Order: sequence, then structure tokens, then C-alpha cells
Amino acid sequence: MTLGGLALAVGILVDDATVEIENIHRNLAMGKSMIDAILDGAQEIATPAFVATLSICIVFVPIFLLGGVAYYLFAPLAMAVVFAMLASYFLSRTVVPTMVNFLLKNEHHKEDSNDFKPQRRNWFVRIHAGFNRGFEKLRNFYAARLEWALNHSRLVVGAMVTIVVLSLVIVTPFLGEDFFPKVDAGQFRLHVSAPVGTRIEETQQVFYQVEKCDSAGDSKGPD
Repeated sequence: MTLGGLALAVGILVDDATVEIENIHRNLAMGKSMIDAILDGAQEIATPAFVATLSICIVFVPIFLLGGVAYYLFAPLAMAVVFAMLASYFLSRTVVPTMVNFLLKNEHHKEDSNDFKPQRRNWFVRIHAGFNRGFEKLRNFYAARLEWALNHSRLVVGAMVTIVVLSLVIVTPFLGEDFFPKVDAGQFRLHVSAPVGTRIEETQQVFYQVEKCDSAGDSKGPD
């Protein structure tokens, strides 16, 4: 389960470092020095990255409130994900900026990369430019919707509260409470014991009678 938790988190472990490196690149493109770009880029995403990391960790907190077999089964998975995410955030605040200072020291950045014109003969460049145009349209659409939500904050908060309340209504009648629900598998357990001191041969005969009664469908057991 620990390895399963690491496999579950491996895709999102690099997010903190990736976002920070991209923001440092953006600051470098604005003409800042390497040190200023690293400091500003790390400071600008410190709070958003921390909130995003905590949002992922909070999802696994209810697992620690379980009991029985479910707790011992899923707790290692939850701890692996939580500790891995916290370590990822810590490394993105310490090791990643240091490595950027060493590895990206000789990079050169243009002030504006929107004037880039793809070559007609290079199909990969055309695909890359087309992807960038589509991404810019999606980002502009998202920015417009976000601006509308910020300008109508009361309506957005009210809709969110309504959705949360409606989701709480379906918890009791429709949602279960166990990871392993109780099912009727059509089986039953039968405990048979012989008196203390009974010989093995006699005990074997007792179990033979029990099996015989069970196969014949007789409800009466041996004396």
C-alpha cells in the first residue's frame, strides 16, 4: 500500500517544482537578473503552491479516522501520499531554486515570444505554434470567466454553499459508511469441538459425520 501511495502521487509530485521553474522563466523573460527572478518567482507562488499541496493532503485525512482492517490497509497509502507531497513542497522551496541558479545561469530570454512565426517546412514547429494559439485562447477564456466570478463574488459563494448543502443531504440515505460493506455470500461457519482427551481417530469420525450431515442437508449434527 505504501508503494501504491507513491505510485498515486508520482504524477503530482513534480507540480510544485514545475510551477516554480515556469514562474522563474517568466520573470527572466521580463528582463530581471537571475537572482531577482528566482526570488520573485519563488515568492509569487509560495502561498498558492502551499494551498494546493494542503488541498491534496486534506483528501486523505479521513482515512486516519477509520478503524479496524480498513485503517491498517489504507493508512500506509495515505501517509505515503501526504509525506511525499509535503516533501515535494519543501524541496521546491529549497533545492529547486538553488539548482535553477546553477543550471539556468547561461540562458537567454526574449522580451516577447508572441512574435514567433513558425517555419512552413517544419511540421513540428507548426504543431507547437498551433498548440500555443489554442492554449492562449483557453487561457483568455478562463481569465474572462475568473474575472466575472470575482466581480460577482456573492453569487458565486451562494451557489457554492447551496451545492455543499445539497451534497450533505444525500450523505445519510445514499452513501455507505464502510470500505468493505457487509454482503451475504451464502456461507456460514460451523465450529465443532470434541471433548478433551478424545483420540484422533474418534475426532476424525466426528468430523466425518458433520461433513456427511452437511452434504445430505440434514440439520441435526452428531451427538
